[in-house]
Amino acid sequence: SLAPLLAQGKLAEFETKAAEDLISGSGDFGSELQGYKWEVVVDTVVSEELGNYADDLKVIDVIVSNIDNISVNLRTYRMIIDSND
Repeated sequence: SLAPLLAQGKLAEFETKAAEDLISGSGDFGSELQGYKWEVVVDTVVSEELGNYADDLKVIDVIVSNIDNISVNLRTYRMIIDSND
């Protein structure tokens, strides 16, 4: 299955986006990869232990699935530091 490679590619795409472009979304991979879909969920980490630092930490979940109901889930974290602070 191509799902793991597609998920890695989509994750890499979101790891390099500007902070203001880190928004959840979904889609497909076009006509060349029919049957494969992706979903990305970007959320703020909630952590009592991290305190206010958690406000700057984003969790990025990538899910790639195909028509055979095979799915791959990848997760990463990204610190977004406001340059105005």
